[in-house]
Amino acid sequence: MHETNRFLATAAILLLPAIGNADEPRSISLTTPERAQLIQQSPHPGQSSPYVTTVYARSDGPTIHFRFECTDPEPSRISVHTMQHDADMTGDDTVAIVLDTFHDKRSGYFFSVNAAGARAEGLISDSSGVSLDWDGVWDADVQRTPFGWTAELTIPVATLSFPSGSAAFGFNAERHAPRDNTILRFASPTLDSSLYDFSRAGTLSGVGQLRRGHGASVTFNGVSRVDRAYPAGPSSVHTTGGVDASYEPTPGVSGTLTTRTDFAETEVDTRQVNLTRFPLFFPEKRRFFAEGANLFNFGYGLGTLFVPFYSRRIGLVGGEVIPVEVGGKLLGRSGPWSFAMLGVRTGDSPVTPSASTLFAARGTYDVDEHLRVGGLVTHGDPLGTSGHSLEAMDGVWNTPSFLGNRNLIAAAWGGHSSGNLGSGEGWGATLAYPNDRWNATLSYDVFGNSLDPSLGFLPRPGTRYGTAGTNFEPRPAGDDWIRQYLFQLYGTRTSNLSGQTESTEVFATPFGFRTRDGARFEFNVSDRYERVDEPFPLSERAVVGPGQYRFTVADVQIESPPGRPLHSSVIVARGTFYGGRIQQWITSTSWSDRSARLQLALDAEIDSGTLRGGAFTQRLYQFKAVYGLSPRLIVSSYTQFDSESHSIGMNNRLRWMLRPNADLFLVWNRGWVESPLASQSGFQALDQQLVAKIRWILQ
Repeated sequence: MHETNRFLATAAILLLPAIGNADEPRSISLTTPERAQLIQQSPHPGQSSPYVTTVYARSDGPTIHFRFECTDPEPSRISVHTMQHDADMTGDDTVAIVLDTFHDKRSGYFFSVNAAGARAEGLISDSSGVSLDWDGVWDADVQRTPFGWTAELTIPVATLSFPSGSAAFGFNAERHAPRDNTILRFASPTLDSSLYDFSRAGTLSGVGQLRRGHGASVTFNGVSRVDRAYPAGPSSVHTTGGVDASYEPTPGVSGTLTTRTDFAETEVDTRQVNLTRFPLFFPEKRRFFAEGANLFNFGYGLGTLFVPFYSRRIGLVGGEVIPVEVGGKLLGRSGPWSFAMLGVRTGDSPVTPSASTLFAARGTYDVDEHLRVGGLVTHGDPLGTSGHSLEAMDGVWNTPSFLGNRNLIAAAWGGHSSGNLGSGEGWGATLAYPNDRWNATLSYDVFGNSLDPSLGFLPRPGTRYGTAGTNFEPRPAGDDWIRQYLFQLYGTRTSNLSGQTESTEVFATPFGFRTRDGARFEFNVSDRYERVDEPFPLSERAVVGPGQYRFTVADVQIESPPGRPLHSSVIVARGTFYGGRIQQWITSTSWSDRSARLQLALDAEIDSGTLRGGAFTQRLYQFKAVYGLSPRLIVSSYTQFDSESHSIGMNNRLRWMLRPNADLFLVWNRGWVESPLASQSGFQALDQQLVAKIRWILQ
């Protein structure tokens, strides 16, 4: 049977029409029944592949359909691990499309489905990646065939935002076969390009026939909640309803109004171990704030060093939920302009003295196909104690044709904050060369002492931060077992505004590699210097005192092929640490049955060491079980324990997608805390919450 499939795959390659030069711009139309063959992008760009894949597009007016036909020489080896929405599909056979609906060659939509029917979607703000926090209304149907599998993606036009009179969208499509990490692509089949790089994308024509309807949608939310605190707390029952109403007065411009917003269905945060003296960053998962979040993205390469608008500052203070009474959002694009505005009124709570009105706005202008400039403004304080504002500007220039066909990015930013929390300034610049063989970065940022983005994230104000380094990732000739080697060298320095060094790090990967089937090995060495002016705790029993510390940590990282049913990774690190020693053990193991219905995952991190200020051991355990009756009906349980809080948290969720525009959620949260009394052992019940929520979107 395998030989027959290989013969058919080879025949399909010969019988399909020639694809032409892989570097030529490619186009596919919604109005003609033509099929386009995907081209191998990795590991051998432009060469033939046994994973013959065709895609074609059509539209019936209010809906766009994309169909993939995926030939596989060994269909029994098609890999799937999950049916869960927005899950990690790194080791799965998947297909994906991206749409640049404003044809600005920078931003757009991402839709993906694996061979089990699990869907993922997100927003693209630049070529560096995609954020899966956005949830759009769409559907997918997957079928297995004797020769591989097929997938049809059905996207309502009302889910997309685009200007009137559009003649074409930017378009790209991709297929991933994880068993040997083969990637095929519609356009830009070069190793230096990513799927999210719209400057290298093809074209989807015939979009002038698309019918958007009236541009209005209403989301109804009904929530019933039962809360109980232990040991003697009474139960409380609350039933609420909320409405999110959206309207597009003109194509490309949409406004959303939300009232009595409830985020009961949102997944809990993944706990993290903090071995630094700085706050941790957690991603936004709440639907209202995630939609259109890519329009608020600022600068390039800043990461979590400085996020001028961080939506988790709204409705969350110190881990406590602050009620969102009413909120409004306006998003849009017109020609070279794009803008986003968000205003929210939060209510009173035990941790805030008064209600707050919070506001953020972002605008950008495309000077040409390479340069985008923009500005961002925020106003308000989540604690409701003062009025505070931030104004910032940025510019990003990028080209995919440096030295012929290489990527080069240059970016700069500047910002100023003012109000009752003080007045401060900051600025920075970055030069990046993100390519397959060489990936280099040079950046320098200054954050003033009083720069305070009250609606943003800035862990180290009053510092100057510089970094320079490169990845060198050569690919051996031929189809060897090792697909790509990895060598890294990066240096960073953080100083105060007087020039006195606070932190330095030299990070090196003397040797690493990735194999043909995705296995990975790395050996890393990090040499660090830290000047500590004030003591800070690493745990209840260990405190890092003031002083100057230089320490070195070496680690080995090993990961098994992600396409197999059993997948494991482990990081073992040892070295000196703040005048003492540290040992780290971080491991992750997951297993799924071949149907992808059942998936089990166990993650653990154990950090132990001895310092002058005492010994410490921090533990974090996470266990997740997911069962899918189908991609539309998923039951999951996520349990976490960390030794810092001495608590166990369990989050159980049932999500039933009744229709593409209607979801039912049942959520049961339960918490336990370790007894503080020496005479008692074990864990005591802390709290319990049962939530039922239905969400219905009428477009």
